[in-house]
Amino acid sequence: MARPSYKEIAQFYLDLDLLNEDATLIAEKMKMADGNFSRYIGGSIPITKKFLQRFYEEFEDKLKDIKDRFPQYPKPDNIPQGITTLLTNFESRMTNRIDKLEQNQAQMFGESLRQIERLILPLINKADKEVFEQTIDYAIKKHFENKALEKTLNKKPTKRSPPKKRKPK
Repeated sequence: MARPSYKEIAQFYLDLDLLNEDATLIAEKMKMADGNFSRYIGGSIPITKKFLQRFYEEFEDKLKDIKDRFPQYPKPDNIPQGITTLLTNFESRMTNRIDKLEQNQAQMFGESLRQIERLILPLINKADKEVFEQTIDYAIKKHFENKALEKTLNKKPTKRSPPKKRKPK
């Protein structure tokens, strides 16, 4: 059995996704058991040229109709420089705005905790005041640590391993 190229296999998966049909229905139309079809898709059985031929014989017309209905967008290499610059500027502006919103949210959180502290401190005795103040300070500290950790985790993956979570002391 001849093996198709990686490009042909990649195109098959794109076309399969474009069909947006249940695997059982596709298997029925290809006149094969749905379990075998699933094994081809899952990689348990290698995709062969014969399999691709059967697939495209059955779905070539339908795929052509689907592709004709949707506009073809340029590949990333063909995007004009001006559009790339606009998108880059927009992304950096949005990132800055999100950072400012997060800072404002953190400030409001801290202020809210301080207001709670001002309201509750007069109601509790002196021994509990120190514990309560430490709890508020700890909550604020943890909030900022969690925000920093969240930012670190949301960054694009690098070759380095992600930072380890620290246990509170």
